[in-house]
Amino acid sequence: MTRNVRLFINTFEQWRQYLVMAPVKYEETDLQGDAAGIKDNAEMLTDKNVSVVQYNAKAMKKRIKAQIVGDALHELGHYIQRLPYKTNSEKVLSEYSAERFALSMLKTFYPELYLEKIKQMQAQMKDTKIWETDSIYKAAYEKIEEYSERAAD
Repeated sequence: MTRNVRLFINTFEQWRQYLVMAPVKYEETDLQGDAAGIKDNAEMLTDKNVSVVQYNAKAMKKRIKAQIVGDALHELGHYIQRLPYKTNSEKVLSEYSAERFALSMLKTFYPELYLEKIKQMQAQMKDTKIWETDSIYKAAYEKIEEYSERAAD
């Protein structure tokens, strides 16, 4: 298990236990993401009886600490909120809500990582090639004020 995978799981577990939420299973997988790696780091799968956090250890190797902790908190946001995820509008709302949760947690408990995450995402939002194949994340993240160009000024 790589250092980044341990950080991801430990962060998720720390907050899951603190919030007294049901245990989850962790599975390594080769999630198929886009060229930007937007979808290929982690994913929360929940049905009536089991919640599974799938993660891609290979993709996580390339990420910085702010991204790894942010990813864990983002997936925790999905786990807590359990919003519907069928239509495109539901997916946009779910991704937006999970990312807002992650940013709120980062800002409160990891302020230095929060600033790194904002800087990294502001740069990523400017890269139009990244968003060509992922309209869901693009629509969700465009709603986040901290990621906008105005916030960078």
